[in-house]
This record gives sequence, structure tokens and C-alpha cells, in this order.
Amino acid sequence: METSFWGPQTSYLNFCEEDYAITRYIAEFINTLSSLAYIAYGLYGLLSYPQFPTGSRLLLWCGLMGVGICSSAYHMTLKYHTQMSDELSMHLLTTPLVYRLITFKASPQRTMLIGTVLSSLFTLVMVTHVVLDEFVLHAVTFASGVLIVATQSPKMVSEHVPDPRTRQNLRNISLFGSSCFAFGWHIFTAIGSYTAVVVVDLVTLEEVVDDPTPHLAWPVPFVARRMAGPVEPSKAKAG
Repeated sequence: METSFWGPQTSYLNFCEEDYAITRYIAEFINTLSSLAYIAYGLYGLLSYPQFPTGSRLLLWCGLMGVGICSSAYHMTLKYHTQMSDELSMHLLTTPLVYRLITFKASPQRTMLIGTVLSSLFTLVMVTHVVLDEFVLHAVTFASGVLIVATQSPKMVSEHVPDPRTRQNLRNISLFGSSCFAFGWHIFTAIGSYTAVVVVDLVTLEEVVDDPTPHLAWPVPFVARRMAGPVEPSKAKAG
């Protein structure tokens, strides 16, 4: 093991990878490189629009890339402050996703209330986690956010995507993304996070007319094709 460029480890978590096995500048080489997948998927998402996204759409993709930047910094240095940034960046991604889901078609008053509650909760988590080194609140709120996204995204697809084939494909990739996230390693969680951003952004900002899955980043189009089955019939409208 080479001498660390960053000095002694101050983070309280260390994973099974041997530290500084490749270079003195990167503590956990594989974990650092695999974290870059978040940035790659975020850039792909940003560049996939005809016009550069703004507002809440831009925030989601920046949140995805932020997770990759902070995670890479943490695994590269194994410092306490980079560990805190890594863990807090998770909330900077999940909180806007939750906000977009639960404020969809809500009244302006309800939207403002939910935004205030989520902002206050994020601030509380940030302060207690960084200042008081309190881990449980961070873990519970993050897991709750992931659960909301994983359960509400397929429901939103079922309710708001009219085309049967597109609806099936989006539900399938939502399930695939949740399954990837459950693996807990950067490549898989990056894929899961990417699919979550794609699905939430599609169903909450525009009417989904054409099937977007063939144009998404690998391996999502491949998975959508493999999971495709008989198309469910459209629900008949009462006349």
C-alpha cells in the first residue's frame, strides 16, 4: 500500500477494497471509478434534450451528477467531510424526485406547503447529520425517499401514460431501476437513479406520446426489449 496523498483516514466508513492499491492519490480505486457512472448518466440525460433543460428538470440531472462527484471524492480521499458530502448528495437527488411526484397536478397552495416541508426536512437532516454526526435520521429519510420514488413512479406511469406499449415499457424500466438500486453498488445504483430521473421527469412534466425507451442510455433500451411482453389492453372509457 502506498502512502496516502490525502493523509490519514478520517471517515468512519471503509469498504472492503484495499486502500491505495493502485495510486497514492486514490484510496479506493474501483469505488472511485464506478462512482463516475452517475456523472456519465447525468451528462447523457442533459444532452438528450433538443434544448438544454432548465428549472426542476435541470435540478434532477445536476443532482444525479452531484452524487457521482461527491461519491468519487469520498472514495478517493476517505475523509470525513467528503463522506458527509457523499451522504448528503443522496438527499439532493431524492428530495427533488419526491417533490416532483407528490406535487404533480397539486394546487399552488399545496405545492408550496410540500416544498416548505421538504426543504425544512432536508435542512434538519443536513444539520443533524453534519453537526451532530447523527446517522439514523439520514438513513431513515433517505430510505423513505427511495421507497416513495420506487412505489409512486410505476403508479404514476399507469395513471398518466395513455399508450399501452409505452406504459408497459416505462413500468418495466421502473421495476428494473428499483431492482438495480437494491444491489447497492455504484454501477447498479447509478442505473437505478438514472431510470428514476427519466421516469419521474417524463410523467410529471409532459404528456408521454412516443415511447422514449429506445433513446435512453444503455442498458435501459436492451432491458425494455427483453422485458416486453403482450401489451395490456387499454381501459375502456365509460360513455
